[in-house]
Formats: sequence, structure tokens, C-alpha cells
Amino acid sequence: MLSNYKKSVHFVLDIETLGTRPGCPILQIGAVRVESGIATRQNEFFASVGSNMRIGLNTLEAATLQWWQAKHPQQFEEILDNSENHEITDALDGLIEFCAPVRRGECQFFWAKHPSFDFPILDAAFEKFDRPTPWRFWQIRDIATLEDEMFVKTEPVKNDHDALNDAVNEANVLIEAVWGDEHDR
Repeated sequence: MLSNYKKSVHFVLDIETLGTRPGCPILQIGAVRVESGIATRQNEFFASVGSNMRIGLNTLEAATLQWWQAKHPQQFEEILDNSENHEITDALDGLIEFCAPVRRGECQFFWAKHPSFDFPILDAAFEKFDRPTPWRFWQIRDIATLEDEMFVKTEPVKNDHDALNDAVNEANVLIEAVWGDEHDR
């Protein structure tokens, strides 16, 4: 299986939201494309709270808002400023385009630090938008498992709750875990 990973294209995704369950607003999506052990592309997509609400992603969670304000108020303000005037539909379309295969039949895997968080929330957004997700359930993988001591030699960079920075850090964990020995030579 490792040889399949080395020959495949990987997408590492991270989201910043106003909740922890499907149906909550998504403010930022970070995405990194990894090929042959190299992060070849990265992008971030923003969406305003209002645009989320318009398509029915309106499950705001008070605890999440309190967490943002208590733990990361400056980062939260930056995300809100960046997401202003951006449509969630444009963010989702951008993610679809970003994750499109370059070659027909290209084997792809989709990673998140905690896939039981990111993917159900993204799945709900795509469903509200009436678009298929760029991934299938069997393509989803877990970065947190790679971070376990038995897989990764160096401590991952601290999560700063910026979706793109977090996706880049998580892509580096993936690169070390899958291609680490090749990069050490």
C-alpha cells in the first residue's frame, strides 16, 4: 500500500468553522496538493457567515464562538475579515476545481487531521450546495494517526487555527510519514 501512496496524489484539507457538527458555517478551507513527496500547490478559500446562512449552513454553536473569542480572538478576526464578501458556493467550487484530477484515472487520497470533523462538515456543505464531493469515502485518510510517535520522527508544528497554515503543517506530516526516508538521503 505504501507504494500506492507514493504514486498517488494527496490532498490535505483543513477547515475553520463556527461549529463542530455538519450544518455549521465554514469560514475557511485550506488545501494542499502533495505529489511524489512534494507539496505542489496550495490554496485557501473563504466564505462569509451570511453566504453560509443563505444555503442553510446555519447551525452556529455558542461554545465554538466562545472558544474562538477566548483562545484565538486575533485569528478569528482575521478569518472574519478575509471571509467577508466571499460566497460559500465559490469556496466549494474552488475546492472542487483544486481537487480535480490532472490525469484521467489518477489515484487520489484526501487527508484531514481529524477526518470525522472536517469531512462530515464539508459533506453537508456540498449536499446543501447540491454538488458531489471531490472525494469518495474510501479515499479519506487521517493525519492524526500519522502524528503518533510510531510514524513521525519530528513533532508537528503547533496548530494555529488558520486553515491553510494547518493544511501545510499536516501535509508536512504526510510527506515525512510516506516519503521521509527518501527525503533524508
